[in-house]
Amino acid sequence: MNHKLRVLTVLTFVFEVMIYDHALNADEIERLATVGLPVESAGKLAITWASLKRN
Repeated sequence: MNHKLRVLTVLTFVFEVMIYDHALNADEIERLATVGLPVESAGKLAITWASLKRN
């Protein structure tokens, strides 16, 4: 029998790392997976640069 070995290389990046002082329950994991974390865009470089270019 001739078996061929297929190798799949996947390049992944970790964009967020969160460390908690407790084990997350199912509701917390579901919220993080669907809603994510709140992000404040005011004052960020990309927003400021876009405002400058617009004016």
